[in-house]
Amino acid sequence: MTNRWFKIIVVFAILGSVGIPSFSSRIWAQDDESETPTAEDVYIAVNQMLIAQEVRPLGRNELLDEIAQQIADELSETGTFITVPRVAADEVGYPRWPDNSQRVINQAINYIGLGTPEEFAAIWEEELPDILQLTYYREIGVGVSTYQAVRGGNIQNVYVLVLGAQPNVLPVIINDGSKTVYERDVELYIHNELSLAYETEPDVIQQAVTIRIANSEEELEDAPALDWQENNFAVAWQLTEEYGPKTVWVEFEDEKGFTVRSVAEVEYADPSTAPSE
Repeated sequence: MTNRWFKIIVVFAILGSVGIPSFSSRIWAQDDESETPTAEDVYIAVNQMLIAQEVRPLGRNELLDEIAQQIADELSETGTFITVPRVAADEVGYPRWPDNSQRVINQAINYIGLGTPEEFAAIWEEELPDILQLTYYREIGVGVSTYQAVRGGNIQNVYVLVLGAQPNVLPVIINDGSKTVYERDVELYIHNELSLAYETEPDVIQQAVTIRIANSEEELEDAPALDWQENNFAVAWQLTEEYGPKTVWVEFEDEKGFTVRSVAEVEYADPSTAPSE
């Protein structure tokens, strides 16, 4: 079947803490039907796109998920939304910074159409990396819903992304952020505090200069100190041997000696149970 695609480009302004970038929110339509993807599907598709663009994938955040889903539900009802992510961030308790700023995208990235998560991610493969470079956002919330413009019309997918960053939270992502892996050998993507190159509060990490990586928090004490600049993108790592829940811990230390720790969790499953391609 030949799909007919119509693209409407609406340009929004994102008032970021670092600059004022712009991005496009797009609505696509096609003449066949598909099942509604999950928020996890969208999250993985976006992260896979970022990795392909040599950009660190984003860490999932439950509070940003809540905001994104609220916007997705509004779009489902009317095709428009009124929630402002930066305002909603205060309402759900997303932490502010020492200067009292709220580093959350001001305009949600949103989409209505019948495209797959992979097609949605492909739309943003040029602009999203630029947004992240300008704003240093490192966390993401995803909302998914459906929308029917007219009774009897196509039921379209609604995808919403909300981006943000909070102090002392430096995500570590295993592979593309999938909840399950089927091999012990994985890749780690390790974020840093790139927006605070200067010293601020004594209990707020600035850019980390060294990191330690281990499979448990206890093992961090004996882990070697590594240069973050050389260990932040697609770092080869091996999980412990047995199948089951796994963790990877990373400790960050900045120039003033302040440290924070992050943990990534994943399920290591028998390769024979991996879904077929």
